[in-house]
Amino acid sequence: MAVIQMSDRELTRLRVSINLAVGRLTVNAAAAPMRTGRRRVYLVKQRANLSRFRG
Repeated sequence: MAVIQMSDRELTRLRVSINLAVGRLTVNAAAAPMRTGRRRVYLVKQRANLSRFRG
């Protein structure tokens, strides 16, 4: 069994990214807890959507 260590900030970003990907959060709502701007969140969301199609 593998153990992955993440900081609180990384864990928050992961949780927000998951909620954003499944549609529970908007880009605007995700920007604040990720401590970044709307543009960066939009780019992260766009990259995550493209990665689904890369087999």
